[in-house]
Amino acid sequence: SSPSTILYVDDVGLRTTVGASAAWTVTFTGSANPLRVLVLAGEGEARCTITVDGRVVAEDRITAQSPRRTVSCRA
Repeated sequence: SSPSTILYVDDVGLRTTVGASAAWTVTFTGSANPLRVLVLAGEGEARCTITVDGRVVAEDRITAQSPRRTVSCRA
């Protein structure tokens, strides 16, 4: 719910987005790499979801009260 830093692996390799908005998404086709998303959350809640062909294959979330400030998805 606040700007976050997002690290992810796509079909090109490791990418980083700093100051991502609350509704950040990325879409790409195919990869020899495993799909990975790591969100370093600011304040509030955060979640990550990996969807393949319309089906959720990985999901993680934290609330504003969570002591953990990262969410991680891997598929």
